[in-house]
Amino acid sequence: MNPNDIEGNEVDNPLAQDAQREKSGSDTHRKYNYQYHWALCRVLEAHENNSEYALFVECHDDVVITDSLNSKTAEFEFNQVKETATKHTASSLFYKSGKNSVLAKLLLDSCGKSFADRIKNINLVSTGGFDLKLKDKNLNLDVIKVGHLDDTEISLIKEKLTKELPDISLPETLAFILPDLPSTDFRNAVKGRVLTLLENLSPDSNNDTVSIYRCLIEDLDQKGEDTFDYVEWERALRRKAITSTQVQDIIERNIKRTMDNDLTSSLNDVLKEYGFKSLRVRNIKHAFQRYYNRRLGTRNSQLIKLSKFIGEFELSHQGVFEDISELEMAIRSGLPESLKQEFNDENELIAAVLYELLSE
Repeated sequence: MNPNDIEGNEVDNPLAQDAQREKSGSDTHRKYNYQYHWALCRVLEAHENNSEYALFVECHDDVVITDSLNSKTAEFEFNQVKETATKHTASSLFYKSGKNSVLAKLLLDSCGKSFADRIKNINLVSTGGFDLKLKDKNLNLDVIKVGHLDDTEISLIKEKLTKELPDISLPETLAFILPDLPSTDFRNAVKGRVLTLLENLSPDSNNDTVSIYRCLIEDLDQKGEDTFDYVEWERALRRKAITSTQVQDIIERNIKRTMDNDLTSSLNDVLKEYGFKSLRVRNIKHAFQRYYNRRLGTRNSQLIKLSKFIGEFELSHQGVFEDISELEMAIRSGLPESLKQEFNDENELIAAVLYELLSE
């Protein structure tokens, strides 16, 4: 009998009897995984700040973020993300990996482009951190901007940059960032941040954190694999980016909020005014619950316009209607078609208008 098979003894792994010749594949996989999880953290941060955004992976740079879904007004943040154990110095920024150095690659991806004037930040993100001389030596910064650097350090960087890229100047928008996402166990760290976001958005909800995390990270993975260039902005957002609207939709599909008793009671009372059959009442209640979830921290400009329209309509028609059902029907009749098109059927529209009226 093999002594390793005796109960209580550790059974050896045959594949570990000889050292692996090649481990670079695992290292590369981890680095890409870290990059995508850091990108997801930026998505969560932007979402928590109630911002409109789109995040592209593997598009000009590792991670590119816009502050708007409007192609005419969007400004960009370019990020190159490095998972490494060593600190970058002014000299090591110019160590070449292939044709260009780390810093040169970052600047080539952004500076000199036709859209360069719309790039508000250019960031080198590195888990190893940075050993750069600062003007104020007492500062311990996680974000080092060009303005924080000592003059001698700036001169050294400019000198090396001129030698490698003589046509590109050192941009004032450049920053060196030490990420707060750990390089180990980063998956669980990101799941924790998803949970934190959900608790901030809706403290009393039943949250499927793991499903939301999986949907988001799989969406990023899929879009990072897409190598096509999309000339049309809307198509690029749909095929190559993850947007504030998409993230909100994923959250809504995986979160269940429990309406308070007063709101439920008010809805039941109002629905009696319509004289609807029981099946339609049930369908409207379900639509009301869906809209209730949809309004969770919404960034949908159409829903914001709907809420504003309803509030102004009610204010300008005070004393005109005796029943909420009559007010709802008048509002629905007066709604612009562009707002009506946000809903699939009349039940959904009724539920939305009633929610806005009853939740004040």
